[in-house]
Amino acid sequence: MSSLPTNGQYTVGTDPVDLIDLAAVLQQIWQNKFRILGAGFIGVGLAWVWLVYFAVPIYDATASLHRSAPVMKMPSLSGLMPGLPQADSAGHTEVELLRARSLLQQTIEALDLDQDPEFNPVLRPETVSDQVMRALKLKPALSVFTSQAIMNLNADTLAAAIVVRNVPDTTVFDISVSSDRSEVAARVANFLAEKHIRRSEAARLERMKVALRWLGQQAQHAQVALRQAENEVAEFSAKMELINEVSLFALQRELKELRSSIAELEMRKITQPDRLNTLRKFALRKTKTLALQSRDLLQLKTLKREVNDLRLLRENINTERLSTQLSLELSPPEISLLSAAEVSIDPSRPQPKLLLLMGFFLGMISYLFTKMIRDPFAFANQALSELETQSRQPVFGCLPTLPAIWSNWRGDAQIPAPLRQMQEARVIAKVLDCDAINPPTIIVLG
Repeated sequence: MSSLPTNGQYTVGTDPVDLIDLAAVLQQIWQNKFRILGAGFIGVGLAWVWLVYFAVPIYDATASLHRSAPVMKMPSLSGLMPGLPQADSAGHTEVELLRARSLLQQTIEALDLDQDPEFNPVLRPETVSDQVMRALKLKPALSVFTSQAIMNLNADTLAAAIVVRNVPDTTVFDISVSSDRSEVAARVANFLAEKHIRRSEAARLERMKVALRWLGQQAQHAQVALRQAENEVAEFSAKMELINEVSLFALQRELKELRSSIAELEMRKITQPDRLNTLRKFALRKTKTLALQSRDLLQLKTLKREVNDLRLLRENINTERLSTQLSLELSPPEISLLSAAEVSIDPSRPQPKLLLLMGFFLGMISYLFTKMIRDPFAFANQALSELETQSRQPVFGCLPTLPAIWSNWRGDAQIPAPLRQMQEARVIAKVLDCDAINPPTIIVLG
């Protein structure tokens, strides 16, 4: 609290502690209830005027797609450790495909959106801000834009009006388009969905056709290799000494009996050298014949095993070709239209009820804030003459402090208003020497 005696001296004291008096605040609100309500209805009126004459309604149209093809998910760190966010790369890829610039450009060309000022900023009337930006050379002139630059600008504008999202834990994708015309939003959303379905189906058919061509080539190679292997088996069978496996077993048995006879003769006391040498030569010849026929049998089995492997490979390739051909002709599309976008009657924004309610509350808050600030400043102009009268010095300004504003608004009736404002104003004064020629000057800061 500050006081200004008539001799030009001043003393500065401490301000009283300001406490919020809830009862006084409610009393002030109740006393001004009609004015507060009137300010609220004025806010409602301003919001209604903005809704009717200035607001541009925006309509949303949503088309839903369903991907029926199962997607294999590889194990990742987020799937093995709980608490980490799950990454759905397949869903994110599908979202990016729906937002691809090539698809947006095809939509613009098919629906003639480049002739629509909503999606072609070049066709929009110039605003004052555009003219100022162009005059300051902060924005290029429209004449310098090439056709490709205008197409890119249209694609950017269309991309800003499109929201694509994957419904969590499903294979459903929503395509939402915003426009100031509901029929345009529905037409763009449906075209994007149908174009994406056709493009996905064409890519699937192309992949299957490529797979069929590759499988056909592999089947031809397998058939050629099989014929070569069968020819090798036939040629080798004609050249080998082995007749069949039965004759090989008979030769083994004869060799075993011959070796037994040689061993029996060697164990006898009466030796027959001529007969023993003949049996040994005959056994040696049989052993060589058996070794050659065993080698031929092993090679023949190897060649026949290659023939069997090639036959199995050819059968697997033919089975895969048949499965791919059936999938190409009978399998449904991977992506189907779950629900088409419909023309909306009510705009998605702005919402009239919410906007009118916000106008009502903002009007009341604006009045209360104005009331708290206006009264202290209105009194400040009236208090200047009283300050000059009491201090006998010229006063150049007066700014009430926040405690003074609060105390004035809550309506403290114990002290008269002018005296209360004088007491609660903080006065920072620089008093010149009394012996000086110039009189002292008081600068009231607040």
